[in-house]
Amino acid sequence: MKVIKKVKGSALVGTVAIAAFLLITAAGFMRVVTNESIYEALALNNDHAFAAAESGALLGARWLRHQVPFPAPDQTLNPFTGLYVENTGCYVDVTIYTYLIGLQPNARIISEAYNHPSERSENTFQKRIIYNARQISFGDFGTFFNHSTPTWGGFYRRTFNGRFHMNERIIIHSWANKCTFSEKATIANDIKAARWYTQKHGFSEFHHGNIYDYGVSLNNSRPAPDPVTALDQMFLAQYIPNHDKIYLPQEILDLNTGLPAHPDAVTLPASTDEGIRYSHYRPTLVFDENGSADYTYHSGGAYHTEHYDNVDEVIFYSKNNVNVHGIVNGNTTIVTNIGKSIVIVDDLYYKGYNHNMIKEDNWGINPESQSVLGLVTGKDVCFPHAWIEKIGDPLKTVIGSYGPVDGNSIGQLHVNASILAITDDGTENWDHSNKYYYDLFLTGNHILDLWYPPSAGENMNRGARNITFNHDQRLLSTLQPHGFPYLYTQDGLLLIALSGWSEQNNM
Repeated sequence: MKVIKKVKGSALVGTVAIAAFLLITAAGFMRVVTNESIYEALALNNDHAFAAAESGALLGARWLRHQVPFPAPDQTLNPFTGLYVENTGCYVDVTIYTYLIGLQPNARIISEAYNHPSERSENTFQKRIIYNARQISFGDFGTFFNHSTPTWGGFYRRTFNGRFHMNERIIIHSWANKCTFSEKATIANDIKAARWYTQKHGFSEFHHGNIYDYGVSLNNSRPAPDPVTALDQMFLAQYIPNHDKIYLPQEILDLNTGLPAHPDAVTLPASTDEGIRYSHYRPTLVFDENGSADYTYHSGGAYHTEHYDNVDEVIFYSKNNVNVHGIVNGNTTIVTNIGKSIVIVDDLYYKGYNHNMIKEDNWGINPESQSVLGLVTGKDVCFPHAWIEKIGDPLKTVIGSYGPVDGNSIGQLHVNASILAITDDGTENWDHSNKYYYDLFLTGNHILDLWYPPSAGENMNRGARNITFNHDQRLLSTLQPHGFPYLYTQDGLLLIALSGWSEQNNM
């Protein structure tokens, strides 16, 4: 009998198995490739929709800046509808809603991207981006200077706590007497560095990416470190040159047709007024922590006192130079006529102010306080070294009641106020011919047409001693001194701040 051996089919089976595996692998690979292609296409579409919606929101913000004055509240505005954004395949609708927070103008800018020029549905909707926009006020700046004296040698040992702006170049007196700018500094001038500075200052690689080539100069001495490191130690946050120039709204001081006609304006009685020197007589407005104020003046050969029960939402208008001091409880503003100054002759601060100057407590001002004082001067805000009150001729040898004031040791003058000295060459005026026995702590902000150095030739034995400018953070939100104006650029555009960005992918 012939035995037939069993034929093994393993090779065939293996071949079939490998073929099947390859087919499965290929199918899986094709699914992966297909899925990846879909994901990439979706991601690309999402990027295009984002770019379109973001462009629409920024165009809306730019459009809003041209609406002078800021649109009235409770309006719905549609500056763009079906606007095609190139290279995105999207059409954008921009809607702007206006509203108030307190008295501050605000808007919500909504930009929606669609893939169809006119159909608005879930099928065509791609992306929504929302920005909140508010009109910037003077309260956004801790310090604002329009220009400086022609012979200015530069800032000398000054501390600026809060956002800083200057409409011309910043000069630092010297590295050895450097200043500190704690928050964003914006400079409108694009002049390149000069003096020792015949070379560029350069780019800060590790410090906010600041570029110091424009708008800032180190004046008298080459710094011990390189110039970029030196400037990094002064500008502790962003330094931004080539900013828009900001317009100073002097029409607030057109008092014959402006503020005195304000329904909340109170005209102070006319008085004898000898000038702004420490020995000159001027009328005096004294605030009391109970929310009232007394105005003492000289007229008809006699002294008089006018009492005001409530200073809240009152604008005091003076045709004279006027002294001011006391404890403020309320939202009030003092305005002097063109050519007349406000003279701070003693401590001037808000009820509840803490002289210990704890930064976490808003530099001593209670963050919940609603008291705020505006000083709008038709000439200067003056800081004298002494004051003769003239009523009975008492001599106040040293101003500043907090701290030692014996004439030999340093006292402290504490001021809480938002200062506007915005007429031509309006400034903070210091008596350079006399020595000051106090350090100034100004908490609020100051907006000056002219920076007039507090010390004569920066000689610390004449003029002001140490000065610290602190920014009242409450001014960044809804709190403004009564009757204060909002800001524009010198080109007539609104200044607005964008915040609260959000992105949505559904209707």
